[in-house]
Amino acid sequence: MNTILAYLKQTLVFISACCIFASSLTVSAVNASDYQFLTQLFKQWREFEQPPLFNNAPDYRTKTFDSRLQKFELIRKKLLQIETTNWSIENKVDWHILWAELNGYEFNYKLLKP
Repeated sequence: MNTILAYLKQTLVFISACCIFASSLTVSAVNASDYQFLTQLFKQWREFEQPPLFNNAPDYRTKTFDSRLQKFELIRKKLLQIETTNWSIENKVDWHILWAELNGYEFNYKLLKP
């Protein structure tokens, strides 16, 4: 039990560090500086996040994750292109929520393993 808790604690520290690091990056934005772009990207993410079905059950097999990886990377790239410097705190929080969800998907893929 202590091993599991230690692992979860390390994972949370890692994810937090990634979020802090990502928020400090300055990526040049290409028509991606408005909040509406973020809301559209969030909708794309939610559509993507719904797993395909296999035998009427969510398909979390490795080959399915692998086949969806390119689209996941595209969504992440678009998110990182958003320039949030002049955004309100509330809008920046929304950006970080989407960033955290993307990290959760990657965590499931790389650490929990399909």
